[in-house]
Amino acid sequence: MEKWLEKDLALKAFSVLLAVVLWFLAIGEQNPPVEETFRNIAVGASNLGSGLVLLDLQPKMVAVKVQGQRRTMANLDRPDFAATVNLKGINPGQGTYPISVTLPKGVELKEVLPPQAVVIVDSLATRVVPIEVRPSGLPNAEFQVASIKPQVANVTVQGPASRLRNVDRVLAELDITGAAADISKTVPLHPVDGEGRVLEGITVIPGIATVDIKMTKLPPSKVVPVQVVISGRPREGYRVGQYTTTPDKVKIRATEDRLSAIQSLSTRAVSVADAAADVTTNVELQVPPGVTLVDAPSVKVTISIIEAQDERVFSDIPLRIRNTAPDLLAMANPVTVRVTVGGPKLLLDKLRPENLEVFIDLEGLGEGQSETVVHVLTPQGTKVVSVEPASVTVTVKKR
Repeated sequence: MEKWLEKDLALKAFSVLLAVVLWFLAIGEQNPPVEETFRNIAVGASNLGSGLVLLDLQPKMVAVKVQGQRRTMANLDRPDFAATVNLKGINPGQGTYPISVTLPKGVELKEVLPPQAVVIVDSLATRVVPIEVRPSGLPNAEFQVASIKPQVANVTVQGPASRLRNVDRVLAELDITGAAADISKTVPLHPVDGEGRVLEGITVIPGIATVDIKMTKLPPSKVVPVQVVISGRPREGYRVGQYTTTPDKVKIRATEDRLSAIQSLSTRAVSVADAAADVTTNVELQVPPGVTLVDAPSVKVTISIIEAQDERVFSDIPLRIRNTAPDLLAMANPVTVRVTVGGPKLLLDKLRPENLEVFIDLEGLGEGQSETVVHVLTPQGTKVVSVEPASVTVTVKKR
């Protein structure tokens, strides 16, 4: 009887064990282990010693390949993983260190790609540098900046030693557009190098400063015309014509009594010596003592150079008679005239009496006596100024 009971218990235990195994096999078929790769897991750093600063860590992202049951894996996402580089005991410089990954429960790590990170670490340093105030904009037209001063002259900058050596100063930028009174304003500070470029990764302590700007009212102003001073003589046969200036008026400041005595502002001398064409140049203005020029210190001057105009008088020019009828005879009284011709001097210097056509036209005129207008033709570029007499007495009779 006892042997039978022992045999029965053994069979029951075997049956239970078999059932358990079959249950696990069935469960395994429904929830098998699977592998999956999670990409773009951010890499962080830990245990960086005091007095050190992390300059760079590459790569910044890794891919993590893990294995786990399908149901477990289905609920995982990137935030469930943490990739870090342990920087305990690291010294300034560059080195390669393993990347470790913290995994969620029920997951096995298969691979980290890449498995290592390149790390650059530097010493944390400090320096004291001056503050430079840089105003921007223009104040009210009747005011000017008398002084600019930060309430503290220097501040501390902190950052990697290799970058900190490039810091030359910190800038405090302050807008003074339209300012007509003293200004006291707290503004942020920006670290810059010797050429004024803003430097990243540097901390300014404190990061702000209060700047005091004193404003003063300007003297009275006045707008006066520009007068051009001309020196020298143009080339023979030319003369100075009109001139223009750009601008033609300028703004000046001075005390009331000084200002009332100034009616214009002269340029420095502009030479037209031997000029045969227009002269265009930029020339400085002559600013009297005690006067401040508000506008630009020079103006653009254009001086017109034109051919010199002159007159020539030709006396006793014979009077010719044109278009007399074949059967008629005409006589003029007087038989010569005086002609004044105007034009460029160079042309007049070459003009001769024979170059003038002086005549009366008797076309259609019959016998008798009459007054006839004297006509004069001159070379191109010249003109008749006067004819004396302007008309003559003509007697016409049969041949």
